[in-house]
Amino acid sequence: SLSDVAVGNLQLASGDNLKLNENSYLAPMAVVNGVSTFYAFAAANVDGLAHFQSFGNNIFGLEDQIGGGDKDYDDMIIQINPSSINPSSLA
Repeated sequence: SLSDVAVGNLQLASGDNLKLNENSYLAPMAVVNGVSTFYAFAAANVDGLAHFQSFGNNIFGLEDQIGGGDKDYDDMIIQINPSSINPSSLA
């Protein structure tokens, strides 16, 4: 879980190292101001809209308002940088 990562307005933050095995999935989810929770899947959101958009490999943008806000998906940018792959998991 990356539940302790918080980012202030116009700030950068990085999380701790995280180990995933080959059967793990990582999907973005955000709690905004302790009130609204948005998931990577539109059907899971209270408004039925997608609140995350892919900006490329391992980069996601968040739209942080119910109803889609301004739909620019730049309210928070999440980038995941894999640092190593265990070769035994590729076999």
